[in-house]
Amino acid sequence: MASTTRPSPAHCPAESQCLTALPEELLAAVVRLIPRPRDLASVSLVNRQFHRLGMATLYSSIEIDLTNPSMHHKVTAMLSPENPGLQHVEALKLSFDSDQMAAQPEALNVAEILITILPRNQRKSFSCSPTFLIRIPLLYILHMRQQKLEYVELPPTTGDGERSWMERLARSPLLMEGFKNVESINIFPHQKCDLKAAHAIIKAGRPLRSLKLSLANISNMPPEPVLAEDGTVSDYIFWNLFNHIRPFGDSCPMVLNSLTLVEVNLKYASKTYIKVLGFENLAVLEVRNCERADLFLTGLSHPSVGTPPKVRSFTISHKEAEGQTAIVAAVEDYLSSFKGLHCLKIHLKDVETLPAATQIIRHSDTLDTLYVEALADRGGYSNDRPHRYSLSDFQMLCEAVTNVVQLGIAFPFTNVAERFTLQFKDHLSAVTELPKLVTLIVTTWPEPSHHHSIALYTYNTLCQERATRAFDMFRDGQDEACGTDSLKVLAFGVKGNDHTLSGVLETLKRNVYYRGTLSDPFGVSVDHAVVCDESTLQYAVAEIDILQFQP
Repeated sequence: MASTTRPSPAHCPAESQCLTALPEELLAAVVRLIPRPRDLASVSLVNRQFHRLGMATLYSSIEIDLTNPSMHHKVTAMLSPENPGLQHVEALKLSFDSDQMAAQPEALNVAEILITILPRNQRKSFSCSPTFLIRIPLLYILHMRQQKLEYVELPPTTGDGERSWMERLARSPLLMEGFKNVESINIFPHQKCDLKAAHAIIKAGRPLRSLKLSLANISNMPPEPVLAEDGTVSDYIFWNLFNHIRPFGDSCPMVLNSLTLVEVNLKYASKTYIKVLGFENLAVLEVRNCERADLFLTGLSHPSVGTPPKVRSFTISHKEAEGQTAIVAAVEDYLSSFKGLHCLKIHLKDVETLPAATQIIRHSDTLDTLYVEALADRGGYSNDRPHRYSLSDFQMLCEAVTNVVQLGIAFPFTNVAERFTLQFKDHLSAVTELPKLVTLIVTTWPEPSHHHSIALYTYNTLCQERATRAFDMFRDGQDEACGTDSLKVLAFGVKGNDHTLSGVLETLKRNVYYRGTLSDPFGVSVDHAVVCDESTLQYAVAEIDILQFQP
């Protein structure tokens, strides 16, 4: 019979060795590292101290998908006064599938309930995707109730009623009180009144740390430049946002940490954005589909500006205009002007070549995330031809960037139903030189046979077999090259692009595979590529940020 005698005190761990003996600040830091909500919920059941820490982390940032009607009941339960986590909500994001327009009215009602019932002056961040989910009057209510907000999204106006609200917002000092703590702003202007309101918020809030300006929805804006009294030339958008900072260049009140520009005309960037926005503390720079982005990057590379030494993440997505070929050279010049990038994402369309591998290698000591895609031709995405590094350049790149954990790049074409081509094998072999690689995106698709067409299901099944084979080859090659076995995620294709492939009867979406295992009939475990959803994959693998990149 087993003994039930309690261990003597001499055999019990000292109190100082218990986890609960740590300072609460350290315990809180440990709890914040727990990624899965269900694990945080379990931690909250340990004792009162862990309940407090677990609830604070579990509810600190919440994302709610209002497309699903079943979520509305969960929102009602979350807003119950008896919910102990409600007091810890600091960041709230609402999302909605814009294709489900029939459910929009109910989603807007739920958004209004959330904004009007959540405790006052508790939120620091509130965002919506898409931005139309929160209308202008509701935005006003939000900022009058939540005056600790540090991040604000300014959605585009869509009618006369909202336009009058936006004009009131820009004129009223009382309304501006709700924006006094704003230091990060995301602007989606549609009309001139939107720019005036954004201008008023920028003036009323703290000095900006983060700015995102998207002109994808702009309309009825004069294309001609603005000439100030002092002779300064500016574009219309910049002038309406920052005309209170004059003369341009005499001071830099906005020392940004993050800057994102989407579809912005940067023709006059050297005289406007570069002079007004401070770049000495810039850590994140994202330039997407901006006209004359090459002039902006060239201006940043100029010695008189002083290249930002603290940039850690740089993203450029650009379609070259007809007759222009300067973007590749501008990207190369910018990369060569400093060192220290951790994340580099490049997507260039209608260009003649890839950026030189040697310029990327300059950042090899720190680079951990790399995505490079360059497409030739002009036309639909399905007709674009991807550029690929030569085998020698690709091998040189892989041998240098040994800290890369996430990689997205084009491979030579291979057949989905046959063995990998020799060129594909050579590129896969080069990637095995990366000892820390966890996630690999092959932006090119395996091709079906040109002799007959196949159904989408058949093609996806064959892709899964190719992914399993790639996992096997990578494991064997990496074990021989550097003695590690790191690859966990493999994807074919590009996020957000429905791809038409000759020989496949339907359009393709990107396939993502997780390296799992199966047992054969003899009970031996073998590698197997498991089709997985990105939303659940995040709980199994931490290093998958690159999967979210959408050109």
